[in-house]
Amino acid sequence: MKDLLTLSRFCFLSLLTDFSLYVVDWALTWHSLLFQPKFDDSFTLTNASKHYTLKFQLFLEDLPTLEFLKRTRPDLYIEIFTCRSCEDQLEDFMHLFICKKRRCKMQLILNSYMHHLLVKIKKTGINANRDYSCQIDRITFLPCWMFSSTS
Repeated sequence: MKDLLTLSRFCFLSLLTDFSLYVVDWALTWHSLLFQPKFDDSFTLTNASKHYTLKFQLFLEDLPTLEFLKRTRPDLYIEIFTCRSCEDQLEDFMHLFICKKRRCKMQLILNSYMHHLLVKIKKTGINANRDYSCQIDRITFLPCWMFSSTS
C-alpha cells in the first residue's frame, strides 16, 4: 500500500493540510478495475484481456513510457531520448497526459467523459427521484472541467 501511495498520481497528498479529507473509496476503485463491460460478439477474449491489462497498467503507472523503458532496458534506450511528440520533454507517465502536442486531444477526451458523466448523474437522479445538482455543481467547478470547457 505504501508503494501504491508513492505513485505520482498521489503527489497532491503532500498539499493537504488535513489528511482526513483524503479518503480512498476502495469499493469504487476495485469496481472500476474489475468492471468488464458487455461487448458484442466481435470483441474477442484477447481484446478483453488487453483492456483489463491496460486498466491495471494505468492504475499502477506501469505503461511502457520512454523513461520506463530507459530504466528497464538501458542497453537499448539512451538517456538523451525525449518525447516523440514534443521532442523537448522526458516522456514519463504524467507527460503522456500533459504533453503540449497532445493537449487538444486530451481536452476532447476529458470533455467527452465529463459530458457522459453528467448525463449519467442526471439520469440517475431522475430515475431515483433525487436531486443530484449539488454533485453536478461540484464536478462542473473542478479546475480540469473549467479549463477544458473554456478552450
